[in-house]
Amino acid sequence: MAVHDVAAALLILLYAALFRWAFRVLPRDGWQVLATVPQARRPDGRWRGLNLTYYGAFTASAVVVAVALAIVLLGSVAVPFDAILWLSIERISSSMCFRWASPVNWPLSLRHARRTIACKAHS
Repeated sequence: MAVHDVAAALLILLYAALFRWAFRVLPRDGWQVLATVPQARRPDGRWRGLNLTYYGAFTASAVVVAVALAIVLLGSVAVPFDAILWLSIERISSSMCFRWASPVNWPLSLRHARRTIACKAHS
């Protein structure tokens, strides 16, 4: 058995254990919100805030790992770093435009409307 077979088997076991834990634990109430950032105080003394979720943290981490992997792999075939960076920024920004411009997330403020219009102008 070659070293790469052992590494692949270990990765399969690691991900199987991780997914088993994640699908069992993460849907629970205590794992929905990672943190809350206060935005404004209401007249009744309560705060309005922005919830940061574990799902968002995991997604952001996945994007960072994917870009790092793209830099390593494309760099190994002699693609210039500025081209890799441009491609990464373009892919991330276009996915953000699709999210902001979708009918489900209709803009609720002037700032979001401007961002949506700017994204639609680029497509």
